[in-house]
Amino acid sequence: MKPGRGELRVRSARNRNWELGIGDWMRAALRLLLTSHFSLLSSIFNNRSRSGHPKSLIAHCSLLIAMFAVSLSAADDYTWQMEVSKTEAYVKEPILLTFSVEQTDRSKVMFFDFNPLEEGKWKAIRLDKKIDDAYHHRKAVFTYLLFPLKSGVLTLRFDLLVKRTNDEAIAQSTTGGRYNVRDVKTWDRHDVIPSRTFHIDPLPGRVDLVGDFTMQERLDRHETEAFHPVYLTIKLQGVGSPPPKDPLPIHIDGVEIFADKPQVSLRYDKEGAHYRGVWTYALVADHDFVIPPLTLKAFSPKSRKSYTLHSDARKIHVIHPARKELVDTETKPESAWESIEALKRWGIDLLIFLSGYLTAWLGGRIRRLWRGRKAESAFVKAVKEAKDTKTLLNLLVRTDPKRYGPWIEELEAGIYHGKRIDLKRIKKEVIGHA
Repeated sequence: MKPGRGELRVRSARNRNWELGIGDWMRAALRLLLTSHFSLLSSIFNNRSRSGHPKSLIAHCSLLIAMFAVSLSAADDYTWQMEVSKTEAYVKEPILLTFSVEQTDRSKVMFFDFNPLEEGKWKAIRLDKKIDDAYHHRKAVFTYLLFPLKSGVLTLRFDLLVKRTNDEAIAQSTTGGRYNVRDVKTWDRHDVIPSRTFHIDPLPGRVDLVGDFTMQERLDRHETEAFHPVYLTIKLQGVGSPPPKDPLPIHIDGVEIFADKPQVSLRYDKEGAHYRGVWTYALVADHDFVIPPLTLKAFSPKSRKSYTLHSDARKIHVIHPARKELVDTETKPESAWESIEALKRWGIDLLIFLSGYLTAWLGGRIRRLWRGRKAESAFVKAVKEAKDTKTLLNLLVRTDPKRYGPWIEELEAGIYHGKRIDLKRIKKEVIGHA
């Protein structure tokens, strides 16, 4: 979708913009100096017993503190705040995280994007992103749902992308027209947000589900004929961590099992993942069989209790029809109605075949006639426009020398042997033969 009037596209550019203000350059320079002074302080502390110059240490500390204060003031063009619903949880227990950022430097135009880093230890789902695009006072609120995947003390790191630009760069990107919008040049930087630490408890043993779930089972019959299917429907729904793709595998020896595609719906909100899955199976056999009980072990972080979802075993009785019911011992003549129906089906099939054949044949004839008429009309026009005998002779030779042979010989006799010819007559005869 192309941006409309008043809308801007932001391009990530690593080249820094001189027009962003001296504070941004000061910030980068101070960081470099801070790094060097930290290294110098480390060496001073390691060799303080040999140096014997405590004043040098005091001077460097004072300079470092002053530079740090200036760096903080230079970087103060936005403020941020982070909230988490809990810092202690179980594995796969949902945690709500809210991160808000607000621009404080009114001389710039700023854009923000925030993401938690999963790093194989977390699963992060963005629930919402709210933007208050006030002039030179941009605010953004990011809401995430976090699922810890491992137990222990887990650290969660973050990435805050800050894009900075100014009014002049934005003015240069818009030329007045709806489709004359260029990318806005920005100075992009990934700022460091302090990581958060969480204490994640392990689940109590092997667990299939984490959250509060229910399971329902429905069987359409308990008795069926041989090779006639019995339909089993299982519904699993609840709130928590998303279940695995196939939480209910079914296998019964000697029974063919046909499974429809699962009907799964998944929706995230502040409480967690709202899950609903429906599985339908067709069970076919020629003997009695038992549907084994289905069992899912679950754990509820809210109640901190384990529970089990299970169904009862179901016995299916398969009926074998008597042999005499399978063999038709009485020969019945075909009724008149059945004969009429068979004749009607045969007639319909014949009409369909003939209509298809005739359509293809007529279509081919029409296309050939159309191409022929089109070619003939062009040929007739060329014959009429031929100004002399040589032009007409070349046209007839190129078109069809066999078909127009008599007129070709007459034209050649007139051109090469000086015989008198009637060009109008030849044209008229060629057009009539075309």
